[in-house]
Amino acid sequence: MYAGMIIGYKVRPILGIPMTWVTEITKVSDLHYFVDEQRMEPYAMWHHEHFIEKTAVEC
Repeated sequence: MYAGMIIGYKVRPILGIPMTWVTEITKVSDLHYFVDEQRMEPYAMWHHEHFIEKTAVEC
């Protein structure tokens, strides 16, 4: 994953009607966080921050 990466999706957010959704990864801090922003459909605006946190694994 890298800043500038474009990702295309097929989503069905409304009544199962398929739509194309395109996001761009705009910021990346390896192993800490990344941000994706919508470039095409289905919302008026999309800015999403994903934070990565190390957790303990239980067996």
